[in-house]
Amino acid sequence: MNINTKYGVLEDCKEVTYHKNGTLATAFTHMPTKLKTPVGKITLAYNFSSERRKYIPSAKFFRDGTLQAINLNKQLTIKTPVGNFLCEYISFYPSGALHRLLHLNGKLSGYWSETQETALAQTTVLNLPCGLIQTKIMTLNLYATGMISSITLFPGMVISVSTSIGYLKARIGISFYPNGALKSLEPAAPTNVQTPIGTIRAFDTNPIGVTGDKNSLCWDENSILCSCMTTDDLTINFADGSSKIIVARKTMSMCSDEVLVKIPYTISWNKSIFCLEGIEAEPIIYRRSEIT
Repeated sequence: MNINTKYGVLEDCKEVTYHKNGTLATAFTHMPTKLKTPVGKITLAYNFSSERRKYIPSAKFFRDGTLQAINLNKQLTIKTPVGNFLCEYISFYPSGALHRLLHLNGKLSGYWSETQETALAQTTVLNLPCGLIQTKIMTLNLYATGMISSITLFPGMVISVSTSIGYLKARIGISFYPNGALKSLEPAAPTNVQTPIGTIRAFDTNPIGVTGDKNSLCWDENSILCSCMTTDDLTINFADGSSKIIVARKTMSMCSDEVLVKIPYTISWNKSIFCLEGIEAEPIIYRRSEIT
């Protein structure tokens, strides 16, 4: 069936879903369909026979009928505040502003691997608040204002990022505050950073995030380092002369039943407190005045 929307007619729709208020939520088109979207007239995905093509809706809508996302028939270059970005899937805010842009959106399976998807990716040049980068970028995420929120790199990609503590090598992704200040990045290797209890090797040995929205090395909005992850054993010295040794918990390795590996834990701080999470069931919090 064909479905009329304020953006155009969805041709030969199947697997249609609706919101509870009765408005269209998602639809798969199976004939060439062009919609007038906030980024121009776009042809939606309609042929899902390719081994790498995900079988996901051609279009998604918010409850009020506003376009939420489009699955493109083929890649299209979109102009963003940080540079042009070639993508095949786009999501929008209710206002119509760009939200998330996916460079590729292939279906990983026994027929299509992560390595093949990465090989298919093209190099992108972006002018980010932390400097110009040139690499393979999986996802570009924007705030509703149009400011960059985060980028996610393809597996194996490493970039150099300018930070308040110098240039750092980053993998997986980086994120920003609405004012453009660096919010977080994922270190590509163990990185020495200064904390209220001294120098710590910051590194997440098992990052599980699929986007660069949240990472293990973090700054506050004033570009002051405020959080990191580590597996190092630490000694906290207190003003009363006592001390406490912090040891990372361990779990069985996924590669061997005979090997134990350390579980990364989080250290965070501000002017008032120092906090450790992932050591015990509840966060361990100390006043900064207690620590020497």
